[in-house]
Amino acid sequence: LPRVDPFAKHIFHLFCVETTHRDSLMKYLREEGIGCGVYYPLSIHLQPAYAFLNYGKSSFPMSERASLRILALPMFPQLQDAQVKFVIEKINLFTRKLAGG
Repeated sequence: LPRVDPFAKHIFHLFCVETTHRDSLMKYLREEGIGCGVYYPLSIHLQPAYAFLNYGKSSFPMSERASLRILALPMFPQLQDAQVKFVIEKINLFTRKLAGG
């Protein structure tokens, strides 16, 4: 979880989770009415705008791995505690189903 130093204020823009089941989790959450999305489906070094840098596939393997596994969950100022709990419950249910329980 993100943390905020006592002397600072947060301006969290995205709340992301990492999972090997990103696409199925995204589908499940959307079916449950929970907005979520993938903001960076392609690593920056592989974006056409950065082709002039001549980085190819496998140049940044951790970035490429993350681009396949990161899912942004709802994050906005009006998000209520009950909504956060709902998202948590649905993710926990999804995880239990994956584990066979």
